[in-house]
Amino acid sequence: PAMARERAEYFAGIDRDGDGRISLAEFQDYMSRGFRAMDRNGDGILQDHELPAGVALRPGQPRTLSALLANLERAFGRMDRSGTGWLSEAELLAPPPAP
Repeated sequence: PAMARERAEYFAGIDRDGDGRISLAEFQDYMSRGFRAMDRNGDGILQDHELPAGVALRPGQPRTLSALLANLERAFGRMDRSGTGWLSEAELLAPPPAP
């Protein structure tokens, strides 16, 4: 009950148009919020001075929004186990498949 409600709320928070499925654009928009919040000048590149104090990007971690969006597109493709081009609640909440 409480867990099911939390899962449904999480899904609904990503499903911006409320159609019961998550598109690639909705997934990328939601999953890139943190990047966009840190990118204070909005240039699509995380500069060291834009990162929170004491935080450094790990090697291989996306520094550009375009690289992050490409990573998210690949992850979306792996998560879309049904091959529909959309994520269901079950697909979104399933343990992530190996890269």
